[in-house]
Amino acid sequence: MRDLIFDIGANNGDDTAFYLKKGFRVVAIEADPALAQKLYDRFAEDIAAGNVVIEGVGVSDKVSSLEFYVNSHASGALLSSRARPRRRMTSKSFGCQPCPCRHWCSVTALLAI
Repeated sequence: MRDLIFDIGANNGDDTAFYLKKGFRVVAIEADPALAQKLYDRFAEDIAAGNVVIEGVGVSDKVSSLEFYVNSHASGALLSSRARPRRRMTSKSFGCQPCPCRHWCSVTALLAI
């Protein structure tokens, strides 16, 4: 599978688009549900053609749901529950949302890689 790229933390999909233009197939993994939806929309044709798979999950050492802190002042910037916002940052700067997480092996098995 030399033509396959994993874009982990795909964010807005710019890296995914770059690799698609180079002829690679891409598995884009994005934990932020809002960004994942934007990826589905942006790459709808590539998904239909089988060139991109979008996984709207986090990758963890176990199947779980983690709290993610979303920085409201920087779209897409996520901090996991392991890196809570620092004290000098106001709690108003961050919103917390649950994120479904899968083990890396289940992500690759799901895609039959």
